[in-house]
Amino acid sequence: MPILNKAIAVSVALNIALVGALVYELGDDATHAPPASVEALKREMRPMQVNPAWIKSGTPRFMAAETSHVNTVGVTTGLWSCDGPGTFEWTYGTDETIHLLEGAVEIDYLGKTLKLGPGDTAFFRAGTKATWTVRERAYKSFILHDPGRLARLYRRVLGV
Repeated sequence: MPILNKAIAVSVALNIALVGALVYELGDDATHAPPASVEALKREMRPMQVNPAWIKSGTPRFMAAETSHVNTVGVTTGLWSCDGPGTFEWTYGTDETIHLLEGAVEIDYLGKTLKLGPGDTAFFRAGTKATWTVRERAYKSFILHDPGRLARLYRRVLGV
């Protein structure tokens, strides 16, 4: 019986630690949001510099506009475009969800080739890389979200 009691104690301690880590990770971000919009905001697309080592072929030209940035919840949204032709590698520092608005792209990601057209959505995990091929032009909206330390640890431990 002492072994069973020790196992229960360890299980309770791990559950308390997990709840504590979750509360720490969420912090007060769960209750804070940006102020509601009271007027439309126009964000201009501006040239975006990309690490030259990422360019594999062609002369892609990148433009971007950040449409919002909410520090308290670690979310950034925006618009991005690439005029091709070009093939380039992209390294994801945060989780990113994209929604292709115009054009077409082929993306080699995690051993698969994604072919996206207008209306298609894809998700990329922080810490991964993808190779994009843009033949003419691609225009997307994006949401960047830092998954947080707990999710990164969870993914690393489980290998997902």
